[in-house]
Order: sequence, then structure tokens, then C-alpha cells
Amino acid sequence: SLFRLLLTPSTPPPSTPLVRGSSEELPVMVVPKYAESYKAIKLDTSSHGVCTATMDAGDKGGVNVITGRLFKEFGDMVRKVARDDAIRVLVVRSANEHFWLAHLDVNNILNEPNPPVERGQVLNEWHTILEVLRNMPKATIAEVAGRLGGGGHE
Repeated sequence: SLFRLLLTPSTPPPSTPLVRGSSEELPVMVVPKYAESYKAIKLDTSSHGVCTATMDAGDKGGVNVITGRLFKEFGDMVRKVARDDAIRVLVVRSANEHFWLAHLDVNNILNEPNPPVERGQVLNEWHTILEVLRNMPKATIAEVAGRLGGGGHE
């Protein structure tokens, strides 16, 4: 059932289609075309409408630091999942069982060509992405395992 699929966090999402033939039909997992170029997020979508996004920043410390690549791909993925009518549920997980997500990569801030002078009323890119997540008509599940921190949300 869909609930059994969602409630088995110890089982990573399959990267190839599942075999049919049992008394219960298992979903077929596919990677959406738009996600084929992602390097920091692996996206699988089931025939039941469950999309699983597995984050893997590939950072040197292995703590899933929010790198520029992960940040851009996450934002792109959220916007595209929000518009995809075939997706009913978004599950976000980490490829690292010890760290779900760490802080923003400080090098991104230090190397910003035009850093903001002060915080204003305008939403920044991170807030905009979170608003898309908050407002999209889909269930969103964070499958948290390990440590979590960052973005001032510690």
C-alpha cells in the first residue's frame, strides 16, 4: 500500500523499476526528465504519485552542507514538483544516514558578488522556495534521519 511505502524509512528508494507479479502491485520508479541533470539530488517518482528526493551534496565533510549546487537543484526541483500534476506526495530524505542536512556553505556567502546590504521585506530565494513548498497542494514529508541544522533554524 502507499502507506507501507511511505513508512519504511530504512529502505532506500529503488533506482530501477520494481518487478510486478505479486498479489500486490508495486509502484514503478522513474526519474523525471527534468531531474536527469541533477548532481546533488536523486529524484524518483512512483506510479502511485510519490516523488522521493534524496539529497547528497557531496561535500568534503560529508554532512550534506547546503552547497550552491544543492541549493539551486532543490529550488528547481521544488518548483517543478509543485507544477507536476502526476505527483501527489513529495518525500525529502538524505543519502547520508548520519546527517540529514547541515548549514549553508559559508563559502557561498563569502563569495557572493552582490551580498544583500540589509534584510528587507522582500523574500530571499530560500524563503521563496519554502513558500512554494508550504503552498503547493501536495503532502510533503521530511524523512529525517541523523543530525539536522542550518539556515538559522538550529
